[in-house]
Amino acid sequence: MRAFFAVELSDAVREALAGVRDSVISADPQWRSATWVASENLHVTVKFLGDIDEATASGLCDSLAWQLACELPPRLTFTGLRAVPGARRARMLWATLDDEDGLLARVAAVVEVASPATDVESGRRPFSPHVTLVRARRPMSMSEEPLKLAENHLFTMLSAGRRAMSVPSITLVRSTLTRNGPIYETISSIAVGSD
Repeated sequence: MRAFFAVELSDAVREALAGVRDSVISADPQWRSATWVASENLHVTVKFLGDIDEATASGLCDSLAWQLACELPPRLTFTGLRAVPGARRARMLWATLDDEDGLLARVAAVVEVASPATDVESGRRPFSPHVTLVRARRPMSMSEEPLKLAENHLFTMLSAGRRAMSVPSITLVRSTLTRNGPIYETISSIAVGSD
């Protein structure tokens, strides 16, 4: 199965993130043609695993459960929006987060070491927590104005109390690719600080 570890988002956070789409398209209509992630699929990827078998997935979940049992639930704080890899030739737009105590980065590193089937990008970039909002088929420019308008919209929708969130669990998700986009299915949810 094609799978990844993720942090799931609340409906309120997904709604706020989905609203960024209208702000960007209103300010920069070329982004209408890009592939926007369906609101129900918005998440924070902790580690993409690629194709793994069920025994490997089960072993990784067991290892993570042991590691996470003694941790305090991490806090993530939304910090803004970022055009990736850069504003002149953006292929994606991310909502960026601060992994305040570095737990998600440590989890990603543990999974990378433990899994024989991690993705081809392993080790090439440091872990950077984010939610991917849109992917463009070809590089497009993203000027500062639409980015700032969308960021203001996001922070307005995410009131001060919802800009930071606690992460009570890490989820193993199966991703099935279809013509209409991926279908995600939760395989396992691993509690943080269960002991």
